[in-house]
Amino acid sequence: MQADDILEVDSPEHPPVNDLADDEFEELQLPSRLTSPGPTTSRPPNSRLDWPTEKPRSKQLDYQNALPYEVETLEEMDLKLEHIVRRLVECIKAKDYDVGFVQWNHRLECWISLKYPMKREVRAKLSKLYFELSVLPGLDTRLVELSASMTMSLIESRKRIAISDMQLPWRPIYAILEKELFPKQRKTGLTNVSSTLLYLTEYSQRFFPPHEIPAMLQTFLPRLSASLNSVLATQAFCVHFLPVSHPQYYLPAIFKLWEAFNSNIWDEQWLDFMERLTIKHLDPSISHPEIVQELRQMARNSGIQVDDGILVEDLLEQDHEDTEMKSGDDWKGIRKDVGIYTDDQWAFIMTKCLRTMGVPIGGGSNDGGDGVAASDFATSDSSATGVALTMKKPADKLGSLAGIIIYSMSVDAPPSGTTPFGSTAPSRTASPTFGGTSTSARPKTYLAGSKALDSLAKLIQATESFFHPSNYGTWAPTLGHFLQHLTWEFHKRQKEEERADCKTPMAWRLTPEIRRQFVLTMRTVALLSMFSRDAVTIATAQASLKTMGYLEPELIFPALLERAYPALETLLETHRTTAIITALSTTAPPLISRSVYSAGAKHLVPLLELCLPGLDVNDPVKTMSTSMFVIQAVISVMIDDLTRPDVQDSDYMEEASDLPMITVDEDGSSAEPKPSKADEDRAVRDSTSGFPDWVSNFFRQVLVVFEALPEPGKGNRNGGKLEDQMTQTLIAACDFVCSQLSPHLFDLALDIVFKQVTTSIRSNSARVVSQLTSCFARANPQKTLKKFFPSCDINIRLELEQGASSVRTTSTNTPIESDHTLHWWIGLLTGAATNAGTELLNYRQELMSLLKYMIEHCKSERGYTTTGRILGILLISLTNVSFKDYRSVNKEEWDSEAWQKRHHQQWGRLYEAKDVKVEWHVPNADEIDFTLELLREIVVPALDTIELLLKEPTSPTSPPTPTWANDFCRYCNLIRSALSGIPSLIWLPPPLESGKLASDVGDEVPEFIDQLPHCKAGMCLTDPTDPRHVFVYQLRRRCGRVLHEAVHSLKNNGAEDSIDCVKMLISSIKILQLDYSCDTSHYSAVKKSYEFALQISRTTRNQKLFPRFVWVRRASLYHASRMRLNSFYRKRSELDDLLIADMCELALSVYVQIRRAAQKGLDSMTHYFDGTRTLVYDALFEALKPAPDHDIKKGPTTDYVRSIRAEAALEVLHTKMVQNLAILDWRYGPRYLEALLLASHFERPSVQKLITSTMHDFVIRLAEPSTLKSTVDSEGLEAAADDLSTLSSVPENSELVEAVASKARQRIDQKNSAYADLVPKLLAIAQDLDTHWRYALTATRLLRALIRRDQPLRPDVAAYVSRQLICDLPNQRTHSMLALTKILHFIKLRTACGGSGEKLLLQQTSNPLRRKVKLEQPLAPDFTEKFIESFTQPMGDDTLLMDKQSTGWLVWGDSVEYYAVPPESSAAITWDVSSSEAIEEIRSIVIQSSWWETFIKHLSQEKTIDYLAADSITVIKSLFQIFGDAPCEFVLPLVEELVADKADRHKQRAAGELIGGMIRGSKHWSRQQQKRVWDWLEPLLPSIFDGMTPETQVAWEMCAEYILNSRDPRRNEPLVKYLTSLTIDADSSEAFNTAKRQDLVGTAMKALGWHFSPWAPKYIEMYSAQLDHPFGEVRATVADNLRHLSELRLHPSYDSVESFLHECRVGAPAGQKRGLMNVDAEYEARIDQFGRQLAAWRLIRVSSAHGTQTYDKAALTILTWIWTSVSDYRISTAFPFITKLLSEFFHCQEILDNNELRSSAARVVIAISCLPFPKELARPLMTQFISLLKDSSSWRVRLDVLAPLQMFYFHNIFLLDDDIVAELMEQLCDLLHDPKIEVREAAAKTLSGIVRCSQRSAIVSLSSRFMAIVRSTKIPKRRNKAGDEVAGYQEALITAHSGVLGITSLINAFPYEVPPFIPQILIETMTRHATSPVPISTTVKACLADFKRSHTDSWAEDQKAFSEDQLTSLHDLLTGSSYYA
Repeated sequence: MQADDILEVDSPEHPPVNDLADDEFEELQLPSRLTSPGPTTSRPPNSRLDWPTEKPRSKQLDYQNALPYEVETLEEMDLKLEHIVRRLVECIKAKDYDVGFVQWNHRLECWISLKYPMKREVRAKLSKLYFELSVLPGLDTRLVELSASMTMSLIESRKRIAISDMQLPWRPIYAILEKELFPKQRKTGLTNVSSTLLYLTEYSQRFFPPHEIPAMLQTFLPRLSASLNSVLATQAFCVHFLPVSHPQYYLPAIFKLWEAFNSNIWDEQWLDFMERLTIKHLDPSISHPEIVQELRQMARNSGIQVDDGILVEDLLEQDHEDTEMKSGDDWKGIRKDVGIYTDDQWAFIMTKCLRTMGVPIGGGSNDGGDGVAASDFATSDSSATGVALTMKKPADKLGSLAGIIIYSMSVDAPPSGTTPFGSTAPSRTASPTFGGTSTSARPKTYLAGSKALDSLAKLIQATESFFHPSNYGTWAPTLGHFLQHLTWEFHKRQKEEERADCKTPMAWRLTPEIRRQFVLTMRTVALLSMFSRDAVTIATAQASLKTMGYLEPELIFPALLERAYPALETLLETHRTTAIITALSTTAPPLISRSVYSAGAKHLVPLLELCLPGLDVNDPVKTMSTSMFVIQAVISVMIDDLTRPDVQDSDYMEEASDLPMITVDEDGSSAEPKPSKADEDRAVRDSTSGFPDWVSNFFRQVLVVFEALPEPGKGNRNGGKLEDQMTQTLIAACDFVCSQLSPHLFDLALDIVFKQVTTSIRSNSARVVSQLTSCFARANPQKTLKKFFPSCDINIRLELEQGASSVRTTSTNTPIESDHTLHWWIGLLTGAATNAGTELLNYRQELMSLLKYMIEHCKSERGYTTTGRILGILLISLTNVSFKDYRSVNKEEWDSEAWQKRHHQQWGRLYEAKDVKVEWHVPNADEIDFTLELLREIVVPALDTIELLLKEPTSPTSPPTPTWANDFCRYCNLIRSALSGIPSLIWLPPPLESGKLASDVGDEVPEFIDQLPHCKAGMCLTDPTDPRHVFVYQLRRRCGRVLHEAVHSLKNNGAEDSIDCVKMLISSIKILQLDYSCDTSHYSAVKKSYEFALQISRTTRNQKLFPRFVWVRRASLYHASRMRLNSFYRKRSELDDLLIADMCELALSVYVQIRRAAQKGLDSMTHYFDGTRTLVYDALFEALKPAPDHDIKKGPTTDYVRSIRAEAALEVLHTKMVQNLAILDWRYGPRYLEALLLASHFERPSVQKLITSTMHDFVIRLAEPSTLKSTVDSEGLEAAADDLSTLSSVPENSELVEAVASKARQRIDQKNSAYADLVPKLLAIAQDLDTHWRYALTATRLLRALIRRDQPLRPDVAAYVSRQLICDLPNQRTHSMLALTKILHFIKLRTACGGSGEKLLLQQTSNPLRRKVKLEQPLAPDFTEKFIESFTQPMGDDTLLMDKQSTGWLVWGDSVEYYAVPPESSAAITWDVSSSEAIEEIRSIVIQSSWWETFIKHLSQEKTIDYLAADSITVIKSLFQIFGDAPCEFVLPLVEELVADKADRHKQRAAGELIGGMIRGSKHWSRQQQKRVWDWLEPLLPSIFDGMTPETQVAWEMCAEYILNSRDPRRNEPLVKYLTSLTIDADSSEAFNTAKRQDLVGTAMKALGWHFSPWAPKYIEMYSAQLDHPFGEVRATVADNLRHLSELRLHPSYDSVESFLHECRVGAPAGQKRGLMNVDAEYEARIDQFGRQLAAWRLIRVSSAHGTQTYDKAALTILTWIWTSVSDYRISTAFPFITKLLSEFFHCQEILDNNELRSSAARVVIAISCLPFPKELARPLMTQFISLLKDSSSWRVRLDVLAPLQMFYFHNIFLLDDDIVAELMEQLCDLLHDPKIEVREAAAKTLSGIVRCSQRSAIVSLSSRFMAIVRSTKIPKRRNKAGDEVAGYQEALITAHSGVLGITSLINAFPYEVPPFIPQILIETMTRHATSPVPISTTVKACLADFKRSHTDSWAEDQKAFSEDQLTSLHDLLTGSSYYA
């Protein structure tokens, strides 16, 4: 649901919830003189920009106009907004973000929730302010979320704000995201805002101007490298930032990048982006090149600095000099062949679409199993880590594909007809002419003249058989969702194009023919899916049918009804019946609507009657489905019998019948005449005669269901959750039926129900029957009350007189049986009084009398609570503003005679918001008087009684009696019920005696946030001087005082033990305090009912027309939200404070039930009363203190009570709201922590567990206590604030601003002061020897969380964590390690930022060795080559080092960052002087041999892991980074000892961590220091790596990778030199040792990436010579390393972004054409060499009995290599090998004596056939497949080729041209003559699959060809009289068999339908050859058996395709043919 504004606003503590969207219902106005001024920026002459014009603001008040009471005027609301704006600006100026801004932001949310239109200029400037605030460096995460959320809600509506109103800068948000998403390894951040900011970027994208595109690409593309994370991150920046208005600049580049990588996320994100582009560019003006300059000029005029570098327009003009792209008035948009795509791009997208479906192809072979789907090999995303996954935009791939296809449809090609066979199918050039000339010369035609529709039809045809229920699999839900998305998008586009303001040119719009062919294409598969096997697929199919019902009802509903009637009449298959009922409920609105499908309404009554058996208590799902159908069916239908004489319409009856209309069948031929409109009207009128019977039967059936319900159980529910849902859905159905009944039928239904419920009383259905009564009361309270009240009055009195409810109880228990009748009648009265409103006045005296009688006599708990409920319902009905009805039409029309007589002509009527007149109940003076009378007569005496009860003498020794408790509960319940009934009776003014000064919002200047939001909400009494108001106000106060006294009285007199009394008291206090203006449950119930209404009525986005009840419920929700708004920001009175204290005390009760109830109430109070948490903190902290030593009451009982109270206090302190305040407000945080840390004296385990979990949550949620944000000035934010302040007429109060700023500074000082006090206390607790280890650990965690970067690091904390790093507790060591890492990281950060606050926040570090070198463009041709070569050159003084691998991989940027080499002997960096004390403290502890000995001893202890621990290696790196080589004298000898112990894997791992950390940390040491370490390490390397065992291999490989990763190879020259010296010793007999050396080389390749290139040629040579190495382990490593080598060679390295983009758009110069991942000629030659080697080895291969053959080993190596590449995201690197070695893979499958080789080859070939090949490779590969079939002498090869060929064909349908397909078909037909029967049968199966999925146009020629063979081939007798085989027998047999196989392949191509051509060929062929020799007869039998099996379900329909004679013949042919009789 598109949300523009916020409707639901929670308390200031809660984020806003988007609830109700204005975008749903409002539309843009076409610019005209009548509209109000739109954008405040005046439109320049000749502007190309889109300047949306809104409706005048006075006409945007639909919400307000729907209310029955006076509301604020637009002018008043504008003034309020100006006040809010002024305050927000003052917050910015005072830098008061965390308190003032939060409060005024909430006021703004409240303003917006009232749905008043905001001035356009205010919206734009407010948005800019909030955006700038969102990107303010260092802002707390919660404040970023607040401001980003508000920005998004302000800019979401496309019609209220556009780029012409505001441009946004992209660089600030990019700067934060880059740091957040690509942090340093040790980054311990201030924020975690990346996901929020990514959402904000998504919304802001349309405000990034297109002239920034070059700058964006210059920023994003140079950082793209070959790692998947980098690929996905670059993509994420592109799809979030690139302006979508001018994609012509970058679109070709996107496709080039897209084709290069293979990943689900990669596809999903690009598809989402393409969908947005496709939809956007249906408006050609969007992409006009002149807009770029216009926006650039507007930016300059606004004072924004614009980069004058590369201009988008210039680049476009260079590349597009064709006529299509003219600017000026001739601009035609960016349309190409299919929408905005070229034919090749479109084929690529459709191929992606086909692969997404996940359907399995092939099957039946050993290697394919049940078939293989493209998704079976999609595991490439597994290498993506968290960051890349965080960045991806939430997208639905299926929805994106559907959007692209639908929004690309238009008439863009010559149209074709439909094919005569099967479903509507796309037409190609013509039927392929096998063996004839090329078909490409013929003109191509497309379905309905639309290429996109034609592609879709081809896709649906290819997957059609997978929609069938009998072919169900995991793909079914995917296909179903795709279907739903397609139909939804089509309907959405159609509706958009019907609007007057649609900007799509007429020539591009959908045509009726496109619509018709689209529906015909989708209809069959939707009807098939309707009976699928899972609920999701069924639901999606039904939703699709509903949408298509709106598009082409004539094509959908007859087919649906054809299936519905048999399923409902037979009721044999529950599954089908339920599916049909749910389908009917889904499609009912268009089916019944007279304006959509006039012929459907006459089916309503018959269908309703047939569905009645669906109301079955034993089948809840079917009952709910039936109820939903009833709701949907009657929602817009007046239920009345129009054949009654009194509603006959004489004028109407005399009207002449219209001329009959002729319908046209699908194939275009005329059919029987269609009934005229008058005939249809008459049929509908006649059908309504069944309504009276149906209404009677419906209510009787409902009552039958209710009577059969199980007895009520827990929570008074009948049965489980499912039964409860069933009864609620059924009640909803009754509610709608009652509201739509005509007066005549209402009386009938009311009589039936009244008679039944007053004569048959059942305890199990009391609740639901009460609800059923309320349905009638809502529809007509007058008749319902008149009917029910007298009986209820008499029977309730009668029951009470006879002793019902006389047994005193105070708790819910099983009611006494004799009370059932009483409760039944009370339930009926409750139902009848609901929403009765004014009608209650007619029974004023009787109700008062009855209530008093019930109060006096109902003593049981259920009796007095239901009595109270009646009182509450009466008060609510009298005082609430509520709607009276939600009938389908407005009241005056409903009551009109014309409607009564002719309503059947308007079934399905929809309304616009402005046309709906809501009938409201507004309390009148009499109702208010009756309310006050009830309060005086009932509530005041009850209060008197309670006061008397409380005065009765009791003491703890003589607690109250049960009678006392019962009386107390009864009267307290009355007060509670009365209070719950009058939430909106009076407006509560601010209290006269204010409560204590306490606020939870923070320490703020009170007058700054004093103004409270308040709005008019239709309350009854608003004048505080009105005596009636005074009476109610005083009554509420008296109730509060009495309840407060009761709490203390019960506590003092021992009655606290009577739990029921206290629970009743808690409940009463909650209602008094919280049920003001709107009771808490009412709002959520109204919201839920509106959402339900919207859900069942939604047909498309931005829908303007809805059934009337949706608008009524929307108005009701708006009223409820106004009421709710008044419940916020309530001022506390003294009484409120007392009640809060009481609730807090009760929350600490020793009784679980009491404290749970009180805690819940207290939590609710914190949302409504500011200061609640502050008030309760003292009591909660007190409960955690130990008992004082002088406490004379100490003892076991007291200790138990104290521990229980402590546990209760912790439960409150652990709640989110209470903990929030402690985290955010440093006045309370330290006290909170101290209270918990000093509670170790409690021995109760549950207390300690609570403390642990509370502290854990606190630490996790505690942000770094930095105050940096207050020091940062943002020019953009200040400018936005100044700009906004000009729009506020409220004068600035400079004194107030200064006071607020001063208060903000005080808060910072207080925070720093509290921090300075807290840290020593935490240290003292942590270091105290008496502190339990668990609390010491918690203190350590807190100290770690409190380490901050904005102050010099504390020496005491640094010393503590350094010492704890070697303590004996593992957890303590872990947290100390993380703390020390954080300290050392912050020291480095403070050093690198030079003490600047802003730099610290943004982590803008400056390294003295960093050098930025500008590249001279154009680059030299050998620039990249020289760059790579430089890695092998020795390091000198002037060497520049390149650590990042991303730079230059795809493109070279304008400049490159290098590092200079460190100085020879001096230190490169001087560490932060202000933190020197901390550094020296750490040095004094850490630079000691004893410390390192202990540290290393712990490090080498046994762990479960055998890989390097990130935390350990990072802290070691940090220590060596800061202290240089100082620790080396202690560490190096110890490392040598560890390395020497080869047997202990844990010591080896520890050695790896130490060496890795040390080398990594030495980056900026002087070169002398580095040399000393390398001189020590270099001799050790052979010993380390040669000594690796399988257990230690992972650790040492990780160590090497860690050292080399993101480091210039020259930094680690000795290690690189050693690793690149490792070769394969051909004579070695040690498999593991040889393999591990090459694994190390592989590690270097992975770590160095393409920087390894200088050493690559050597290894390619070596590995090429070792393909046939004797050891499998070595070959596996060789294969893996060959893959890495092939990948790292591919680095496109374009010399600039422009040259890359230019080549993508224009193409490379002749002879230089390259895909992004194309290999060079040298590498291609290497592949050819492999192919020649394999062929040579194959020729000399002998049997495996002579030993493993060279061919086998080499082939397995290459197969392993290809197999590992198949699921890699860089799969395109393997394409050259696949295309050149494909035939060799098939030869491998011929090797019968090596199963491993055969199965590997088969597996690889299957995988290859599913790969996403580019278009230029699809044809050559298919040619290879065909040549293998044609030229191979081995029948096994021909057989093995067919299965993968079928898969390859399916996945590349859109990439193969007609000529190659014709060639393939011809070859398959030839294979039907193959001598081998296995090949013939496989060829027939493949041919059948190809015909089924795409080649239906070939059927005519194929069937003629095969029938000619069948008819002409005579099979002679096999042997002559001499017994010899007759010459030509085998040839004739094979020829005849080929014809039969051909025919069976055509028959099997249509497993679920019988096209017209099948009966003839089936009967003739089968009859002719049923008795022919084997294998022909076998094929015939198999074909008949398959035909019978697949057509069983649909035989009733399918047999119509056969003539009588054909059926007889089929009957004879089939064994068991009686099945069809």
